[in-house]
Amino acid sequence: MEPPEKPGGFTPLNPAVHHAAVESLANLSSCTNDIDDDCDDVVDFDCAVPVTAQLPLLTVPDQGIVVSGNALTDLGPLPDGNQYLILRESYVTSTKQWLSVGFRFTVPPSLQNVSLDVYAEGLRDNTTGDSYVVQHATGDGTDCPNLAWKTSYATAITISGATEPGALQSASIGASSAPWRCIRLRDTIRESPDPDDTTTNELRLDRLFLMPH
Repeated sequence: MEPPEKPGGFTPLNPAVHHAAVESLANLSSCTNDIDDDCDDVVDFDCAVPVTAQLPLLTVPDQGIVVSGNALTDLGPLPDGNQYLILRESYVTSTKQWLSVGFRFTVPPSLQNVSLDVYAEGLRDNTTGDSYVVQHATGDGTDCPNLAWKTSYATAITISGATEPGALQSASIGASSAPWRCIRLRDTIRESPDPDDTTTNELRLDRLFLMPH
């Protein structure tokens, strides 16, 4: 599902499609019908749930740094000319370079207990180092699970491309009654029996958001 170059859903032959139509979370059926109901050149992504907060980076040991960009402004659902959030692995030991970065999404009441998809678009900086997994978890009522925990997050997407244009990928993360959902991005070369990781790689994250399934 990609926003069209032109108003692909607008047609005067469909009386339900017009500038005053509601294409938002207030009308869930409009969020997944592949139609630009309100003629604003955006198909369905009016209903996207953006990043609410980037979680504090792990520091014992360091597991990533933000090189540039802003999670709240650079990861929205619409193409933005490749305004990236650039994340770099941290040196843990001479054979370990790790990245583990988390994001919290506040889920509006209309999407609680509704099956959601996570969408992600990004690029790794070369084709020989780490790939990056997009993983999901549900908050425990107070906050997201610790980013260092191995089993709390389930993998939904793997980012392995290294050249533009990046692919917008999506996967189901199921339904939950929780008021927020948690997403973690993690490198794939981490521990034995993985090979040594002596290169500090970067991930250029372009889009990250949730949508009703």
